[in-house]
Amino acid sequence: MTHPTELAPLIVSIMILLPAVVIDFRSRRIPNVLCVVGFLAGAGLHGLMTGWGGVAASCVAGVVVLAVMFPLFVIGWFGAGDVKLVAAMGAVAGSVTDAAAILATVFIAGGLLALLMSLYHRGPKQTFWNFHIPVNLVVVNRHTADCPDASIPLVLPYSLAIAGGSVFVLTMNVFGAG
Repeated sequence: MTHPTELAPLIVSIMILLPAVVIDFRSRRIPNVLCVVGFLAGAGLHGLMTGWGGVAASCVAGVVVLAVMFPLFVIGWFGAGDVKLVAAMGAVAGSVTDAAAILATVFIAGGLLALLMSLYHRGPKQTFWNFHIPVNLVVVNRHTADCPDASIPLVLPYSLAIAGGSVFVLTMNVFGAG
């Protein structure tokens, strides 16, 4: 039987992620207040459950996620709000192991989201070109002039991938193999 404290990280994550997804879809932004509240709620929750060691583990998990995601923000692959929201979910997860699992599932969910949105908005031919462009630029050193709309980025509501990955991992911790 599941103990109520095992459900707490999942419930806290849902309370943070639902408004983040809705706001991200509407404005393509994730408010700092949600990220800060999420991070503090994660640290506080683990502090209540396991004491100061839980606070420390939660903060370390969030900072590790932030350290992994920050370079991806710098090169333009993620928005700042996305990075901060994933860091908050790392703190809610409470351990570096669970935070790493969240990162992995967020990356997988994000890749699937990008593929599906590209197929929907641009069609199969343009989607092929979008995945073909990095190979041409890096391996073949060709230009993208023959690819229409190659320079127009597809803006993703990445909070959806963050929510999917985070809820999946935290649900598995409660009900699955976690």
